[in-house]
Amino acid sequence: MTITTGFLLGKFLPPHRGHQYLIDFARHHVDRLSVLVCTIAREPIPGVLRYRWMCEAFPGVDVIHHTDEIPQAPDEHPEFWQIWQASIRRHVPWRIDCVFGSEDYGWRLAEMLGAQYVPVDHRRINVPVSGRAIRQDPMRHWDDLLPPARPYYVRRVCILGPAADDLAQRLVAAFRTVCVHDYGRDLRGDAGNSGGLAQGQAAAAMALARQANRVLICAAAAPAAGLSCDLYLLPEHGSHVQLDPALANTGRSMLRLVGDSEQRFRQAYDAVQRLIEAPASGSVSAA
Repeated sequence: MTITTGFLLGKFLPPHRGHQYLIDFARHHVDRLSVLVCTIAREPIPGVLRYRWMCEAFPGVDVIHHTDEIPQAPDEHPEFWQIWQASIRRHVPWRIDCVFGSEDYGWRLAEMLGAQYVPVDHRRINVPVSGRAIRQDPMRHWDDLLPPARPYYVRRVCILGPAADDLAQRLVAAFRTVCVHDYGRDLRGDAGNSGGLAQGQAAAAMALARQANRVLICAAAAPAAGLSCDLYLLPEHGSHVQLDPALANTGRSMLRLVGDSEQRFRQAYDAVQRLIEAPASGSVSAA
């Protein structure tokens, strides 16, 4: 029996449900599918991250990272198609039976590779999403992002002080997300060195970023816990906490919460909501 082979390419900037549909369609159509993740240095999301996300999202697919710095549009070079043909063939030298795509250039690409073109949802009816819209407002399009890419956009909020847990739990419930609790509680007295604490706290934050819904709440007894957050909240009852000078100079937002517990919660809730609604500024720390 002849094995049928398929091919598609994209920037996956970032990977979303539209890409999921395209790739799932293609791999139900052929026996072997190759996906070329095309990245160049000047793009807003590092190419190595997109390649890793695609490998994780699509096990069983031949995911190949293409980093050639070549023209990105036909009007950039008179031999655009010949350059791309040679580059693709260096990365995918085997026979290609079908080329899949959701853009008009797919017809020319398939002809260039000597394959049949199979159009997939060109009008974006089945899965009406776009990478540009997601980049502009990832929080609004959160459910369209593929899970491996979500930690890149997660906003991180750290509540400092010995009584951070109560406020953290209320924020977790309000935003339907998860909390990274103080890792120091898991350490025995003889293992509680600062290096182990920082490493454990950072690992917990990176792991739970996969489960967070737009924002990740961190409850820490001390600011020197290996965290790098977008917003630091300091409840009035924790005002005795001494901020590390390095933390104070990071340029991150800090807010002291005053009043009774309900007032402090309302101030924290409003601050987190503003953070979520702020323009995107992806992070690679937990990607």
